[in-house]
Amino acid sequence: MGTEIVELVRIPEIETSDLEWEGLGIVEKAQQIPAIIPDDQMYEACGLLIVEAGKLKKKINVRFEKEKTRRYEAHRMVCDLENAFAAFPAKAVEIAEPKWVAYRKERERKDKEKVAEAQEAARKIEEEKILADAAVAEAYGEPDLAEAIVSQPVDPVPVMILGVPKTKGLSAREYWQVKVTNKKAVIDFVAANPQYGAFLDVSESALKNHAKGTEGKVKIPGVLFYETEKPMSRGR
Repeated sequence: MGTEIVELVRIPEIETSDLEWEGLGIVEKAQQIPAIIPDDQMYEACGLLIVEAGKLKKKINVRFEKEKTRRYEAHRMVCDLENAFAAFPAKAVEIAEPKWVAYRKERERKDKEKVAEAQEAARKIEEEKILADAAVAEAYGEPDLAEAIVSQPVDPVPVMILGVPKTKGLSAREYWQVKVTNKKAVIDFVAANPQYGAFLDVSESALKNHAKGTEGKVKIPGVLFYETEKPMSRGR
């Protein structure tokens, strides 16, 4: 990060010239600190700069808080109004969608029955024709030909069904949903089949709390606990 801030967005309701001057100044001070601190004096100066940065951050937060709150309230009112109106079409879909899906499924079920019935009727007609041809062969003294005719397979007859009417701008899509009924069984399965590790979510926040509570002394297989340190300014 350099000491120049480009294209800052200005908000007339908030005075920011002093914040910009102080911000640029504190960044410049930080850049003047050597990459490797040589002595206690510079170490203390570095610490004081961090405290100063914390105070500046708090000052910035206070300066922006009122305007943020005002704009947040206005934004929330607009969102609430939008959601109130959006509830009407959502309710309409909630009422109509199950009916649409139910009719579609029932229509598809009936269409499958019609296809099966039509194919069965066509199969019987084809079988009767085959038997008639075989009888003619038998009558002409051709038993081998009659046997061959009877032995030939009866191919299914394609049947055309109009299907469910199409609605312009609307289509049906099937998707799967999941409900975990036995978490331990899932864990055991993943343990035996590591390639499915994505089925389990590892909670880093829970692991961090565990590390904090046990000071990292209670180990968890596959997890490395280590401690880091960062300065905390009370002015932040």
